[in-house]
Amino acid sequence: MDNLYGMDGRRYDSKSEMVVANWLHYSGVSYLSHPKLALQETRQPFKGDFKLPGVANVEVFMCSDINKNSRSDLPTWAETYLIRRQKKEAYYANSELPLISIEAEIFRQWGLRKYLSHIKQQFKNFGILLCAPAGLPIAYSQYDLGIKWGLEDFVNYAKTNHIGSFSQFQRGAPDLYALTRIKGLAKEVRLALDALHNRRSITYKEDLRPIADVRADCRRLGIVERAQYNEAYKKGLFPVGTPNSIRQSYGMDWYEFINGRKIDDFWRWKDAKKFVRTFNFQSKTEFEKYPRKGGEWDFIRKSPAAPNGGYPEWTNWGDFLGNVSAKEQERRKADIQITSELIKEFKTLDTLAAVNYLKKLGLKNTNQLTTRNRL
Repeated sequence: MDNLYGMDGRRYDSKSEMVVANWLHYSGVSYLSHPKLALQETRQPFKGDFKLPGVANVEVFMCSDINKNSRSDLPTWAETYLIRRQKKEAYYANSELPLISIEAEIFRQWGLRKYLSHIKQQFKNFGILLCAPAGLPIAYSQYDLGIKWGLEDFVNYAKTNHIGSFSQFQRGAPDLYALTRIKGLAKEVRLALDALHNRRSITYKEDLRPIADVRADCRRLGIVERAQYNEAYKKGLFPVGTPNSIRQSYGMDWYEFINGRKIDDFWRWKDAKKFVRTFNFQSKTEFEKYPRKGGEWDFIRKSPAAPNGGYPEWTNWGDFLGNVSAKEQERRKADIQITSELIKEFKTLDTLAAVNYLKKLGLKNTNQLTTRNRL
């Protein structure tokens, strides 16, 4: 145990004792290590483990009479130690000195978490609140595992212990995981492990590039679709800090990301016509066959003439595409209005009168009449 040094630079006889010292150190509690006691059987006086001036003394007892008979691995020095423990406890009681007793056997039998809970409660009984231990190297000696490690040491440990990712550190070696963060090496260790296993590194929120920069990359690479983005990401065409998922990282769908506006923000009827007419389509068929996807096309309704989802101001394809003169549009509009009146009148006739009516119009059946209304 000669190499157990706490964060205060003092040497301790056991890891159980060092844990207490480190926790007091990080909690900012004033304490003395190994104070001499007015209890002397030989030339050397007894020493306590800790003293909290004006509050209490602290003893980290390595074993107890209660568990002595239940232990099969009782060390050879246990009998002598238990006698010394009884003398110390009697000394504190006779001197009316408050004593905080810590049972180190809890550490050995049930692990660090239970031990920390026990320590916390014992100090709390005396009105002393210790800091939260999460993220602090409370169980580390200055000369123990990891305390002096650099990036290469953590990576070598991962290789030796078959740790393939940074998240596995958290499960397999939680103390070392906490230590990487304390040392400010968490990101470097993660990136090194990802590089070691030839995979793209996950982008965390604090590492994200500005969304404007990622959009600029997409314009530079000619990316307008999510599939193109995913392919470019796999090929490593983006700088570090570019996320794999736009939605998860920036909280917006692909459409809004690539266009800078939401998908429901369609252009107004006047603006839509102005844009479409620049393509000089000659028919509805030409318009529908054109690959209308990505860029400014996403601001044009896919079915502009549809009763639902189209433009409420819709007139006709000629007007929309801009290949019919205004005079022709007015003429067709007048024809449609006249035909509508004819249909209304036709519906009021009986069968014989209706047949004669169609003959006068030069039509063979009612389908030809309704077709005229659509021109």
